[in-house]
Amino acid sequence: MLRDRVVALALSVGFDLAGIAAALPTPETRFLRSWIERGYAGDMHYIERRAEERVDPRLVLEGARSIVAVGLVYDPGARPRGAAASAGVARYAGGDDYHDVLVERLRALEAGFEPLVGAPVRTRGYVDTGPVQERVFAAYAGLGWIGRNTCLIHP
Repeated sequence: MLRDRVVALALSVGFDLAGIAAALPTPETRFLRSWIERGYAGDMHYIERRAEERVDPRLVLEGARSIVAVGLVYDPGARPRGAAASAGVARYAGGDDYHDVLVERLRALEAGFEPLVGAPVRTRGYVDTGPVQERVFAAYAGLGWIGRNTCLIHP
């Protein structure tokens, strides 16, 4: 099955989790419209500018049928000790920028699609930099669930 081969490819390029969701609006993505109307976007005008793309991922990449959601355990190492520890710097800030780490693997994954299916494949990859509501589609792809803290939770 193609789904299994895509997941295997994602794991082979270094992701820890992978799943596939339909590139369709969901109740969660549709909720964005009322969220914006209620004023919850505040000064984040960039959300409103591309709201319809955030609702329907097919507007981001015409003809899109699937979203491959991936996850990576990002552990930059032990917490600093001493004065650096008391500064309250988040652990993820201690290593390489996760955008750079993930985008390199995303490009490798995208490069593997065409040989996998034997036909041209158009892709658009994001590491929390585009209008796709990644967390929603990761949940639909089976990578976890959205907790009360609004983060994707994987056991």
